[in-house]
Amino acid sequence: MQALNGEWRLATDPENCGREARWFASARDEAIVAAVPGVIQQILPDYHGVVWYWHTFRATQPAEAHERYLLRFGAVDYLADVWLNGQLVGSHEGADTPFSLDVTSALNPDDDNLLAVRVLNPTDEPIDGIRLIETPHRNKNSKNFQPGR
Repeated sequence: MQALNGEWRLATDPENCGREARWFASARDEAIVAAVPGVIQQILPDYHGVVWYWHTFRATQPAEAHERYLLRFGAVDYLADVWLNGQLVGSHEGADTPFSLDVTSALNPDDDNLLAVRVLNPTDEPIDGIRLIETPHRNKNSKNFQPGR
C-alpha cells in the first residue's frame, strides 16, 4: 500500500468551469499548497463550492499480472470526480464514506502520475443540481460550519 497523504495543490473553481476547461489535465498555476487529509476550510475558511486538488506521484510497487491498482479515499465532502493522467476513473457521492476506484488502466506504473480530484462542497445555491440542504450533513451548513467541530 502506498499513501498519498501530504502536500497536494488546490485551486477554487467558483465559476464551475474546470471540467469544461480540462483542469484535470494539469494543476492550475494559481493552485496553492494544501495538506491532505484535511478540510478546505482550514485553508480557505469562508469558501464553499467547487475546488480541485492535484497530486503527482509514482507507484512504489509494480502490480503483478493478476493484480489491480486501487485508489482509496477515506472521505471526500461531498461529491468527488477523480481523474488519473487525464482519464476519468470514477466519481463518488457521500461526505463521510470511504471509497475505492480501480485505476489500473490509467496508471503509468513506471512514470509520474497526475491525480486530479474535483470536489463539490455544496452551498445553499445549487451547483450541478446539488444544494447543501438536500444532502445528508448532520449539523453542518455553509453559515456555521467550523472545521474540527
